[in-house]
Amino acid sequence: MATSTATRKYGRGIVDAWHTGVGIGIAGVIPMILFSVVVGGKDLFPLFGLIPYAVLWGLLYVAATRLNPVERLATDPRTGVPLGIAYGFLVWWGPQVGKPVGEYVSVEAAVQAAVFGAVVGLVYAYSSTRAGVDAASER
Repeated sequence: MATSTATRKYGRGIVDAWHTGVGIGIAGVIPMILFSVVVGGKDLFPLFGLIPYAVLWGLLYVAATRLNPVERLATDPRTGVPLGIAYGFLVWWGPQVGKPVGEYVSVEAAVQAAVFGAVVGLVYAYSSTRAGVDAASER
């Protein structure tokens, strides 16, 4: 059964978005884990539990950048990094609403959220997959 070019293009876009989301999520969580181990003195292996959340946050970032105004900001490194930092605070501190503030707000947590967001924003902006999609859409 033959598939149309449009269907293949759409399917390829989903796969590219999936790969980009997983990649930026993992890239963003690695500095968080290293910071917790080196500066925070925490055990390494329990921190691997952050990886599924980071992958989810990476996939949501890619989904959010499919909106045209956000996409323009996210694909430019000058605006992508600040956008990523804001996103890092939103996803790591946003789900904590309702808990006592002292339970999740600290300098260490702020640095981790900022580093996660900066890495996500920077990697997404420079993503070769993203550049390929942009180049293909201009043809």
